[in-house]
Amino acid sequence: GLYCHSGTAAFGSLLVAIVQIIRAIAMKIQNEAKKAGNKVAEVLLACCNCWLYLLEKCLKFINKNAYIQTALFSTSFCESAKEAFFLISRNILRVGAVSF
Repeated sequence: GLYCHSGTAAFGSLLVAIVQIIRAIAMKIQNEAKKAGNKVAEVLLACCNCWLYLLEKCLKFINKNAYIQTALFSTSFCESAKEAFFLISRNILRVGAVSF
């Protein structure tokens, strides 16, 4: 019941928080590389930050749908996220039309 659902919410939020922390560290290192004039490191870290930003957005989208799956079927976070991912991938055109 509620205990399972709160654990799912906590786990999903933890995953997003971990990515956000890594992204913040990468941004700090990127700023240091910019101050030092290291263009190669700056560009590589900018690419990493972009990738981490996209990962964060995907995680938030999957989390939202995993939470819905958990509420409907009382499954664990991982099972709900897997089912949500496959549901989205089976209906990708519909999701794109509604989301954007």
